[in-house]
This record gives sequence, structure tokens and C-alpha cells, in this order.
Amino acid sequence: LAQTQRDETKESSALALRERSLALAQEIVAKYPDFHQRAQALFFSGYALASLGRIKASVETLTRYVNLYPKDAHVPDAYRILADLRFDENDFVGAETLYRQILAFPDSQIISYALYKLGWCAYNRKDFARALLGLEKAVVSTHRNARESRQLSLQREARRDLITLYAEIGDHRKAEAYFGRFLEEEPRLWLSQLAAELDRIGQYEKSGDIYFQLITADPAAPENVAYQTAIVRGNHQLRKWPAVIDSARTLVEHYRARLGGANLDDAVALGAEQVLREAV
Repeated sequence: LAQTQRDETKESSALALRERSLALAQEIVAKYPDFHQRAQALFFSGYALASLGRIKASVETLTRYVNLYPKDAHVPDAYRILADLRFDENDFVGAETLYRQILAFPDSQIISYALYKLGWCAYNRKDFARALLGLEKAVVSTHRNARESRQLSLQREARRDLITLYAEIGDHRKAEAYFGRFLEEEPRLWLSQLAAELDRIGQYEKSGDIYFQLITADPAAPENVAYQTAIVRGNHQLRKWPAVIDSARTLVEHYRARLGGANLDDAVALGAEQVLREAV
């Protein structure tokens, strides 16, 4: 109880501080039009209003700010706040227009974020080609600017979402060419993750094609036993019994040493043995 009361006191104090800071910033904006940090005060007012849940006043203030000071340093952040509000209201056309404003500031730290959200605006408008393009550009941008944890987190999200979206709407037979078009790295890991996503959504024939492609491209790769195991499992899920037998035979013949020497630390080999027991 005492801890709860202390937490409530801290929260109340923090709220009072934000209110005082907002009042000061609004006073600077209203009374000192020539103050050299008036633009910053106006942006802070809009940001603070949003954090306090006064959305209408925040939108009005931030819109005024970007119109009065279109080249100020915080303009990209203002557009981000305005765009996020539109996005959360499912106004994807309005959100897209505002996210695109951020792209006019190529040195901004939130370019990658804007590209990522543009992809999702397009997806929600059923424009899947532009959705892929937006996420693709976000991946490229985050790779170029991965200097801080925020960028790295966005990089992971963009990568995951691009693979998920491609699994949903892309042609798996063209995946290697697609990823290779914009990746600086080899697309092998991306293809593996795409196959795993196709497994997750039950597209076993497609995932099996990719696993076979990966095995063929590098027959000596240590992860091939996992890929062949996935092929067996996929055929089993599809109840394609002749294919189960053929793929299981390939697993045993090509990876016998790995399977025979499995120990408790060899999770892949043990998983393959379990699949074989289930399939036969």
C-alpha cells in the first residue's frame, strides 16, 4: 500500500511538472514572438499536449508549427506525431501524406520509420506492391543507418514484416531474385526465414520448394539436415505419403552420420529422428 501511494505521488508530481512545462512553453509562444527558441517552444507545446492526451489541441499546435517553421529541426518529428495519430485512426491516406513529408528531410533519424509506416499504409489500403516496396526501402534504410538501438529494433521489425508479407502475397519461386535485388548480404538466411514463415502458415509445398533450393545451392551446409527434416514434416502434414517416404529416405541416406551420432545437445538431429518416427 505504501509503495502504491509513493508511485501515485511520483506520477502526480510528474504530471504537474509536465503541465508547468507546457504552460511555460505556451507563454513563450504567446508573448515572445521574437524569442530565438520560439519554434522549439511551439513544437514542445504540441508534443506535450499529445503526451497529455489533448489530441485536438496537439494537432492544431503541431500543424501551426510546421506551417510557421517548415525547415526547423523538429519538423520531421512533428510530422511523425501527426501521421501516427492519423494512422491510429485508420486514416491511411492522411497518414501517408504526412509520412511522405518526412522524406523531404534526408538527414532525419526517422526516415526509416517513415518508410516502414508508408509500407503499412499501403498494405492497409490493399496496395500490396507498394506495401512490399515500402518495407523493402525501410530494410535498406535501416541497414545503412543501424547505429543505435532504435534503428536496430526497427530493422528487425521491418525484416520480419517484409518476410511475413512476402509469404502472404509474394511468389516463392521468385523470392531469391527478389531479396537479392536489394540486399547487400546473401539472401540465404532470408530464404530460410521465408520458408519457416511459410511453414507457420501451412504453405508446406512452397516451403518445401525453398528448402530444396537451399539444399541444392549448398549441399555441404550444416543446416541442411534441418531443411530436409522440414521437408519430411511438410510432406507429412500434407499427407503426401509417397513424398514422405522419399524425403525420409533422403534424410537418412544423406545425413546418417549426423542422425546416428545425435546426442542430447544436437537438437536438430533429435528433431529429425522424431519426425522420422512420426512419419513411418
